[in-house]
Formats: sequence, C-alpha cells, structure tokens
Amino acid sequence: MKKLTLAATFLVLLLLLTFSFKPSEQAFLILVDPGHGGKDAGYVSDEKGLIEKDLSLNFAQRLIEVSKAYSDIKIISTRNSDEFLDLKERVAISKALKANLFISIHMDAHNNASMQGMSLMIDENSKYKSESLALAESIISQLNADASVNMQSDVSDFDSFVLQNVDCPAIMLNLGFLSNSADADFINADDNIDALCKELIEALLAKE
Repeated sequence: MKKLTLAATFLVLLLLLTFSFKPSEQAFLILVDPGHGGKDAGYVSDEKGLIEKDLSLNFAQRLIEVSKAYSDIKIISTRNSDEFLDLKERVAISKALKANLFISIHMDAHNNASMQGMSLMIDENSKYKSESLALAESIISQLNADASVNMQSDVSDFDSFVLQNVDCPAIMLNLGFLSNSADADFINADDNIDALCKELIEALLAKE
C-alpha cells in the first residue's frame, strides 16, 4: 500500500504542476531541481549543523522568488518541501512540463577542508551536450565577473541519470563545499543566495 500511496501522490503532483502552469509564447520555463530530500539528506555538516537537502531547497525557493521580477522566464521547482523524489520522478516532471532548461542544485564536499568554490557540471552523454556546455560556460563567464562569487572556471563532466534523460539542456550547479567553512557560511546566508540568484538569472537571460 505504501508504494501505491507514493505513486498516487506523485501522479497528483505531476497533474497539478502540468495544469497549474500554462506557458506563454514568451515564457522560458526553467525547472530547478533541489537535490536530495526526505530520507535522502545529502551531505550533513556536523560542524555547521547544515544539511544539503535543506539548503538546496532553500536555494530553489529563493530563486523562484527572485525570478518573479523577470517577465521573460518562469521557474518551477521539482519539490517544494522536504520530500523524496527518485531520479525517474524528477525526469518525468521535467518531461511533463516541457521544460526549456533543467538545473539540478547540489553542494560539494571533500575530505580536504580547503577545497572550495561553486562549480557547474554537464553530462557528456546527453543529446543536449553542446547546448548545456555553451550555457554552463556562459554562466561561468558572467558569474566570474562578480568578485564576490567564487566559481570554478572549468565545466566538469558528471554521469547523471537525470541530466542525461531530460528533454532539454541540463546543468548541475554545485553551490560550494559544505566541508569548507567559508563556503558553508556563504551558502547559509540568504542575502548571499538572493544576490547569487539574481546573478544567475541575469546570466541565463543574457544567454537566452
């Protein structure tokens, strides 16, 4: 019964998302996908008391809020609460909404606490590899123009079921290393996140 309940819940969510948003010809639909959720916490920083699933969701929600000032784009999140979505569900939501761009949100972690900086990844096996790479490079160029943003200059390749199977260009944005104190403080400050969201949207609009 539990599996049936979860499947039914997902179907209702998918239908609500599909019929609650009717894209205009001008709207560019971005689906932001906060990593982890529910039983999957992601990386947990014991030192800072920070949990990746919460921070990725907070980023998605603030990105949506900031995007309301822009009429040319519409941003929707795959999840709006602390819920678990498996990889196939995330892909299905993107396909149902016919998203123009998919952005997966995560954080990094490393045994070496000095490792830091945001990064962008694509999946080289995606049929949208060239579009995804061009977009990632454009975002890096724009964000690196802001001295307050610590963005790694190279786009990395990541074998991702989701990035590979959605029907649109797709990138993974790692907001920084939760294992690094400075990055963790940056990610946990809403003022920083709001500024980053604005920079990201401006970069996306410039590329579009």
